[in-house]
Amino acid sequence: MKYAAITLLMAIGMVLTGLEGNWACADPIKVLRADNVYAKGTAECPDAVVAANGDIIVVFANHGDVQPGAESLFIRSSDGGKTWSDVYLKIGADDPSETGTAVYDFLLLDNGNILAARTDIYMPGGDLHKHQTSRLDILQSTDNGKTFNKLSSVRYPKGELAAPYGPMVKLADGSIIMPGFIQNVGNGYWQSRDQGKSWSDFRVVWQDPPEGVKQHLWFNETAYEVMADGMIVAVARNDVNDVFYRIESKDNGRTWSKPQPLAILGGSPAMQLMADGSLIIAIRDAGRVGLNIYQSHDAGQNWRYLFSLQAPEGVPPLPNQRWERPKVDQAWQPGEGHSGYPAIVKLPDGNIYIVTHVHNIHSPPAAPGRDTYGLMGHLLNNPKDDKTAGAEQVFPASQIGAILRAQIISGPTVAPALIDSTVGNGMQITPQRIENRTSNDAEVHQNEDDIFYIIDGSATFHLGGTLHDTWTYSPGNQAGHEQKGAREYVVGPGDLVFVPRGTVHRITCPNGFVEVLMMKRAEKQ
Repeated sequence: MKYAAITLLMAIGMVLTGLEGNWACADPIKVLRADNVYAKGTAECPDAVVAANGDIIVVFANHGDVQPGAESLFIRSSDGGKTWSDVYLKIGADDPSETGTAVYDFLLLDNGNILAARTDIYMPGGDLHKHQTSRLDILQSTDNGKTFNKLSSVRYPKGELAAPYGPMVKLADGSIIMPGFIQNVGNGYWQSRDQGKSWSDFRVVWQDPPEGVKQHLWFNETAYEVMADGMIVAVARNDVNDVFYRIESKDNGRTWSKPQPLAILGGSPAMQLMADGSLIIAIRDAGRVGLNIYQSHDAGQNWRYLFSLQAPEGVPPLPNQRWERPKVDQAWQPGEGHSGYPAIVKLPDGNIYIVTHVHNIHSPPAAPGRDTYGLMGHLLNNPKDDKTAGAEQVFPASQIGAILRAQIISGPTVAPALIDSTVGNGMQITPQRIENRTSNDAEVHQNEDDIFYIIDGSATFHLGGTLHDTWTYSPGNQAGHEQKGAREYVVGPGDLVFVPRGTVHRITCPNGFVEVLMMKRAEKQ
């Protein structure tokens, strides 16, 4: 079959999101409604639980990530997230000048009581770099979340930062684990076998560094979920390159598998088992902009991007939805806005509700000196017959910057390791950055098509013609191929270049750079 030498398209949807038309989705997961949950003051790092009476209870911090003076504020919805109460409960430290309080890790018990973890973080002199945990208590509510009282305390090494990261999870054997991490100790959980009245010492279950990795990754924020067969699946963020890792246990946590990297990047994960047996995960985008939803049909081993959650009507949309190159090597990229720290709950009608915080400089601050954070919620359906298993891999453009940053930190081989080349129709997907290239070295592939989507920068694609002869250049005395009779096409962001198998090609950008999403399509075997 003859191929045209080049096709330029001006929308990524025709190559990525356009694949949706081929997915066999009987009833795909989708957003049914977006809600403005809280906009009356700074609201960050929410957690949520559905009480026995059906109310959604949300708790959040009102000042930074447990900064001095931070309190935990409670609101509730009695209509599935459509409307929300004012703050009805506050929990804070006795001396807020050097201490912040966080309440997380909700869990609804079978008897209708609600558990939560209270963490007080002490920062001598208000210095955020000297933080340590001063108390870690388990709270209990016996009145559908109206009030909370201390039930028990949890042990941790004194002088360390011990941080639960929720929610608590009930295992198949009836015990409860409270995920978390302890600075200078590791990532794991505390466990209770008496409904939260007493707790084990902290148990590290994440091998760090993982096998084949030379440096500690410092796993921290972690999501756990129990599958229908009782297997526990956990996914954790790391502090080095934003790559998520996964572990599993098939014996109620007695033993755990070794951490394996996943083809998703970001932070603040939350997972939910769906009605069809699949998992969804909500994560803060690795570019620190939006909140992405992924789905897995194999217990979290492979993930497919579904969509990003958008701000509800009446709330300024998140700006800078694309990653920007100048920020790629920064540890934190707030830009003009981002969202994260999702909490996922299942409603009595079976649908899924996700609450997340959103930061946007285009929203006015609620009080002087406080950030412009609020809470938004999204209602998702929970189909029983979703049939997206085995669909083509979709790779959101916002992840390109994160993978390039991971390459900078961990070396050039990390990107191919993150992308599963077996997903889809023999398609291998790799991000690539080309800088100041003037080489005349051309190539041709007889058994695969190359597809380039231009993310940023510009370049000249030289297509067609012949490989004239072999030439030599210095240093290194490496051999290359000279191209004769090529056609030239100048491309920029949004362009798509299709290079059919057997076509001679090369790329040049003498005084600049180009960033591409490169897809290779091999012949079916």
